[in-house]
Amino acid sequence: MSKLNLLFSAFFVFAVSGCVGTSTFGNEVSETSSGTPNEGSNDTEQSAAARQNILTSTDLRFKSMCEALQNGDASRLWRGIRSLPKEPVQRYSNIGLDLIVDLFGDGDLDASAIMISYTSQRHEAENIKFFSNDASEMNHPIEGISFLNSQPFTKEIRKVSQGDLNSDGITDLVFFDYGEHDGSLHDGKVLVLLSDGTSYRWQQLVTREELRIHSGTLIDFDNDKDLDIVFGSVGARDGRQIFAYRNDGNGSFSKTRQPRAGTSISNSWVTLNASDIDRDGYHDLISESYDPVSGNFGVQITWGSEQGLFGGIFESTNTSQVTSPAIGANDLLMDTIVVPTSTGAEIYATFAVDNYSAGSKIVRYTLSGREQVSSELLVDSLFQTSRWINSVYPCQSGLKFFTYLSPNFNLSSQLR
Repeated sequence: MSKLNLLFSAFFVFAVSGCVGTSTFGNEVSETSSGTPNEGSNDTEQSAAARQNILTSTDLRFKSMCEALQNGDASRLWRGIRSLPKEPVQRYSNIGLDLIVDLFGDGDLDASAIMISYTSQRHEAENIKFFSNDASEMNHPIEGISFLNSQPFTKEIRKVSQGDLNSDGITDLVFFDYGEHDGSLHDGKVLVLLSDGTSYRWQQLVTREELRIHSGTLIDFDNDKDLDIVFGSVGARDGRQIFAYRNDGNGSFSKTRQPRAGTSISNSWVTLNASDIDRDGYHDLISESYDPVSGNFGVQITWGSEQGLFGGIFESTNTSQVTSPAIGANDLLMDTIVVPTSTGAEIYATFAVDNYSAGSKIVRYTLSGREQVSSELLVDSLFQTSRWINSVYPCQSGLKFFTYLSPNFNLSSQLR
C-alpha cells in the first residue's frame, strides 16, 4: 500500500527540461554568507538522523509531486477534476493551491482543486473539489468526494499542506483560508481534513476572527516527532504575525506562544515552507525576505534547535537571510522546495513579483550547513502563463513548473 503525499502547485504542469525566450540559466547572482556554518561529523549526522525521521509537508510535496508528474498521474487527474460542475461565479484557482494525494491510503491517487470567485467580496461556498481515478470513491455529484461531515464554507484558500497528523499512516490535509477580500481584515480560518476510520472528518481550528491567513506549513516545531501547524496572518490588532498550533499526536491542536508581532520572523507571513535544511535533525522554517528600500529579495530561515523551532527566542536571533540582488518588486510571493545535498541543501525559490503579474524568477540557493555558498539565477523571464506564481520542482527528469494553463507544457533543452 503506497502513501503518496503531494501538493500540486496550481495543478497545472509546466514540465521544464530547459530554457525558452529570455530565460537565463546558471548565471551566478551573488555569494554571501549568513548564519553559522554547521561543522558536521559522522557522529553528528547519525544523531541528527535519529532525532528526526519525519518529513515536513514541503518535503512530502516535492517527493510525491515529481513521482506523479513523471508517471502521468498529474495530467490525468488534472483533466478529471475539470469534469466536475462549478457555479458560474466560481473559477479554478491559479495561485498554487491544488493538490494530488492518496487520501485513503489505498494506493490510488486522488486530487483536489480550489475554487475562487475573484470578486471584491469572495463567494462563500464549499469551494474545494475532489476527484479520484477510482470511480467507487466518487460519491458526490458536485464536490466529487464527500466525507463524514459537511465541507465547511470558505472564501479564498491560499495554501494547502499535507501530512499524517493523527499517527494512523493516512495522509491528512490542512487548508489555509485567507478570508474576505473587501479591504478589511476578517474571516481567515484553518481547516483540517483528518482521517477517521475509512473516511475523513472536517474540523476547524479556533483562530481569531480578525485575521487574514495567507500561508501555512506542517512542521515539527516542538521536536516531539509529529507535525504541528504554523501559519502566517495579518490582523487588525497586531498586524503581521505567525501563529503556532501544537499537535498532541492524535490530530488535536492547541495554540501556543508564538513569535511576537513586529519581529522579523512574524513580518514574513506571506509564504511559509519547512525542511531540515542544515541536516541537524530539527525542522527549519522557510519564509520570504524582501527589503523594500534596497529591493533585495531572498529567503529567510528560522533555524530549529534542541529547544524547538522558536525555542523561547522571539526576537529573530535564530534566523538567517539568503539573498539576491534587487529585482524591483512591488509585492513578493515565493514558493520553495529543498533538495538535500551531502553537505547541506539546495533551496529552489520561485518568486512572483510586481503585484504577482510580471512572471517569475527562479533562484537556486546552495547552503553548506547554515552558510550560504552561492545563489544562481536559473530563470529570469516573463512566463506569460500565470498571474500568480509558478512553483518549481527539481525532479530527476528536469525542472518542472506548474501553471493554470496546461497540464503538461515542455521546454526544449536540459537544465540540470
